[in-house]
Amino acid sequence: MTDKPVDVPVRHTKVVDLDKSLYSFSDSDYSLLKANLAQDPYLGHSTDKVNHEYLFRGLNVHYIVYHDHEGISVLISGIRPPEAVSWKGKVVKVGRKTLELVKEIKGLLDLFGNGE
Repeated sequence: MTDKPVDVPVRHTKVVDLDKSLYSFSDSDYSLLKANLAQDPYLGHSTDKVNHEYLFRGLNVHYIVYHDHEGISVLISGIRPPEAVSWKGKVVKVGRKTLELVKEIKGLLDLFGNGE
């Protein structure tokens, strides 16, 4: 019995088309990326076994591994430089902390009767 190579279908969202043009991601690099993911869809790091992140040619590739009628499939959802990804994360974190601070201040104002 010989091992047949796994052929995992790899698709992408329309956002990936935009990312490819914005970040100068060539068609040849994209073909290689798709081939890599088709051979091993679990190349990237995942915390929930569905959403994955894979560093390829200096860009973060975000993709989803899911099961459908064809078996295992991959959907690439974004290709971004690491600084773009971490910048958004920082904005979200600062936004959450700001909201927490506003809630604390409002709680103090309510406590002292000035939070009308």
